[in-house]
Formats: sequence, C-alpha cells, structure tokens
Amino acid sequence: MRKKPLDVRSYYDQYAPRYDNFYEKIQIQKFSWCKEYFNIDDTGWFVDLGGGTGNLSKWLNYAFVTLDISFNMLLEGLTKDRRFFGIACDISKIPIRNSSVRLILSFTSIQNLEVPISMLTEVKRIMKNKCTGVITALAKVTSLVNLVQWAKAVQLETIAITLPLEDVGIAFKNEDQ
Repeated sequence: MRKKPLDVRSYYDQYAPRYDNFYEKIQIQKFSWCKEYFNIDDTGWFVDLGGGTGNLSKWLNYAFVTLDISFNMLLEGLTKDRRFFGIACDISKIPIRNSSVRLILSFTSIQNLEVPISMLTEVKRIMKNKCTGVITALAKVTSLVNLVQWAKAVQLETIAITLPLEDVGIAFKNEDQ
C-alpha cells in the first residue's frame, strides 16, 4: 500500500536534519550514473521533483527549482545554499504551467506517491519541446516494468535504466509540440 502525502511529509520533515548525512553520497552516485541521459546546457526551467535538500542542484552547480512535499527538507537546502529555490508541494500536483520545463529530474521519489502515475501525467504536462529527463525509483518498492508501463499509460516515450545500486529508472526526451 502506498503512503499518504501527509505521512510522507511528516516522515521527511522529521528526518530532514539528518537526511544529507545518510543519503547525500548515494544520491550523488545516482546522479552521476544518469548524467548521460540529460543535458543542462540549454536555457530554461529545470526542475528536481522530490529533490529535498537540493543535492542535485548543488552537485551539478546549477540552479534547479526543487519541488518537495517536505518544507523542512527544503529549509535544510536553503540553509546550505542561498541560491537554492524550493517549492513545497505534492509532486503529483505540480504548480508549474504547461509546456514550460526544459529538464525534469526525479531521483528516488515516485515510489513515495499514493498514485505514482499522477506524477508522470504532470511530467508530460509541464514538458517543453526538447525536454529531457530521468526518473528513478527504489527497485525494492517499484519495478522497472511498472515505471515503463506508467510512462506508456501517459504516452511518455522512455528508455529503461538499471542503476548499479538500489534504483531502476527511465529516461525520456520530448521532441513533440
């Protein structure tokens, strides 16, 4: 059974001060394994869905809009980097206008959603032409088959990614519009 948004927020709000000590190293490994699937050279809006404390933005040294359900995780990111920009929201209801984002990344977040396909519906909605992206999930919670099926259900063409550690993922590129 999937967790309710308030349960996820409560967990990460409490865990926020310790999160980077436990997970920063493994998250950076995930980012580096997937870097070949996305491009940050273009201009435009870049978002990190479920990005917590902003490790991705810090690692790439690029200003992402980090969306996370946990206000405390975002606050931790702000205390570490004044350039950090976060929005507290449920990533299954993204508060960004249609066709406006050039790069969408989400590492190890989709499996926390009550209805994971809802995030992919939102990803499809906010994608700009030539948008690239990567979405990963914990393999012990969500299978690669599920990720691919959810993407197909929202007509998001993807390629499968198997990461060396704990995640599976999908990469995509939008050439439409």
